[in-house]
Amino acid sequence: MEILNDLYIAAEDHLRCAGPDWPGFMGAFRDLCAAEAALYTTGYSPDGSEVRAFSMIASSAPRVTDAYVQKQIYRYLRVPENTLAPLEPALRSDYLSDAEFEQPGPVADFMIPAGMYHLIAVPALLADDSVTTLTAWRDRGAANFSALEKQRLALFMRHLVALVGEESLALEKPRLEVAAFGRHWGLTESETDLLAALLQGLSLREAAEQSGRSYGTVRWHMQNILSKCQVGSQKDLLREFYALIRR
Repeated sequence: MEILNDLYIAAEDHLRCAGPDWPGFMGAFRDLCAAEAALYTTGYSPDGSEVRAFSMIASSAPRVTDAYVQKQIYRYLRVPENTLAPLEPALRSDYLSDAEFEQPGPVADFMIPAGMYHLIAVPALLADDSVTTLTAWRDRGAANFSALEKQRLALFMRHLVALVGEESLALEKPRLEVAAFGRHWGLTESETDLLAALLQGLSLREAAEQSGRSYGTVRWHMQNILSKCQVGSQKDLLREFYALIRR
């Protein structure tokens, strides 16, 4: 279990500090496991049928996961992660055959070209009923995850949740950080609320529906936020947010 021990050491080195070095840890994970990976938290509707919020925590492949969030691919997954056994790894091939997975649609159209063919997910149920998931993936030409790798990741995910704490993974976590960011850039309360919605993975239209405001009003708030924060796009805004809170 040398690789598992090395994962523990990497987590201790990069994440046991006031400002966790998630990029450093995710790079170490990629090298040790020969796989790309992402850690994210998903919130579901009360009946569990619909994704209501999504927050990307860390990724070894930011370009892939930025596009994944922007295109909201998580809304199209055929096996919701809240239906999986907590802390028990699940392979994509356990639930969907290659033929089913490759059927045309948003998931296959995005994941297969992005090298996300062999996937393994290790979900952890949090106290607020959201689900934090460590997902790793390899391209079609690589080997699928083995039974030993499933065992390693099950043990490691337990360690990771204990090390960083549920409160740092829960969806409500960004609220205080968003308030501090809003004060830094002089955002109004409405603008700060809109930023919080974006951090949960909502689109502008969904944020409008959630807040009871018109889509035009929300777009106007968005333009004001971009102007105040001196950025040109929503993607640049989120990058500025994460850059500031890590300082």
